[in-house]
Amino acid sequence: MMMACATAEDTAVDCFDEEPSALAGTGVLTFEELQEGDTVFMVTGAQGGEHIYGSLRLWNTDEIVIVHYTITRNDDGSVISDQTYRVAMGSEAPCGHLYTGMYGYLGFTSDYTRSLKNVSVTLTLEATDSEGRAASDSVAVIVGDEDAP
Repeated sequence: MMMACATAEDTAVDCFDEEPSALAGTGVLTFEELQEGDTVFMVTGAQGGEHIYGSLRLWNTDEIVIVHYTITRNDDGSVISDQTYRVAMGSEAPCGHLYTGMYGYLGFTSDYTRSLKNVSVTLTLEATDSEGRAASDSVAVIVGDEDAP
């Protein structure tokens, strides 16, 4: 499949000529860029489960991708959330796509999920399209609590 995108000079470019790249973030409906050390919020869902939203900006791939979203503790390396999504990303810019609001499930509210507050974790989002073009990004953040002041 060929996909052409227009540049600022309005000339067609083949988006697949460039290397794929990704940017990990958070957010439910909009993409919120994260910097190392930022706080991300653990959110309690309607059914009592805790999760952290992951969002992804992706360039130079097809819009349909498989996203592997993991959350790993930085103190001991344990994986505390491991989710796989097959999504149709929205077009955002020439050769760019966006998908927001992926759940990084942490489990039901418990002593375990409460113990994650103020813990350093790494959010990793890896995306691969049907042609095998892949990109990933990771960011180390601190887990916060949506109910915190």
